[in-house]
Amino acid sequence: MILSALLFKAILVAFLGFLDNWQADACSAPNIREKEVNEIKVIEVTSGKDVKLTCQIRTAGQTSKPRYYWLKDNQTLSPSSHHRLRLKLYRYLKIKRAKKEDTGFYTCVAVNDCGKNHFTMHLFVRISVEGNPRPTVKWYKDGNLFKERKSGYRLYWSRWATMLILKGLVPSDAGSYMCNVSNSYGWINHTYKLNVHERTRAEPVVLPMENVTVYRGENASLTCKASSDSMPHFQWLRWFPLRSNGSANSSADDSQTNM
Repeated sequence: MILSALLFKAILVAFLGFLDNWQADACSAPNIREKEVNEIKVIEVTSGKDVKLTCQIRTAGQTSKPRYYWLKDNQTLSPSSHHRLRLKLYRYLKIKRAKKEDTGFYTCVAVNDCGKNHFTMHLFVRISVEGNPRPTVKWYKDGNLFKERKSGYRLYWSRWATMLILKGLVPSDAGSYMCNVSNSYGWINHTYKLNVHERTRAEPVVLPMENVTVYRGENASLTCKASSDSMPHFQWLRWFPLRSNGSANSSADDSQTNM
């Protein structure tokens, strides 16, 4: 009897330990299928079109359903209070007839008793240039027709969108840029505010270098790297051994080198 009681007790302890471990293993934060590490997914859509932001939560094997909600630019979204938003629980957030103001960062969040998981998407809404007759697109800067720029610019056209590309920006490029789309039946426009900050002026910093040793007849490569906010100017100096009079000579190769 004593042996049977001890055996029963040992089996019971083992079973309870297994049960505790099983419960610990089963408890985990919600799993998001689309999430890849912590990368932000970029999604583009043309204004007026529907877009679906997919965030599927795996609920199989979970002891309780996770709490599921969405953020836009770190502010809680309430789909029921937005007539163009449709929420499919644990699946996606749908935006109907996307507008320019829908552009932003959207984050789905899932929380349960074991932890929290989230997935962020960056939504860009492009201006549609659809129309019949085909619309005319004009860009304005600070209320004046945008025609030229010293560093040049490029206009990108597609069936549904137009894009103004400015490269090598300087402070004088700052201002309000308006895209005006019109045809014989009417017009629409949207204005962008562009700010250009001046770079901080600072001396370049030479990055750590290593000495180079070669055998006679071999080639040597000397690398000089510098960290600078603007294009640095490089100059190489070669110092010769001291002469008998105690002076030293140097030769310089004064050249502009691109980083």
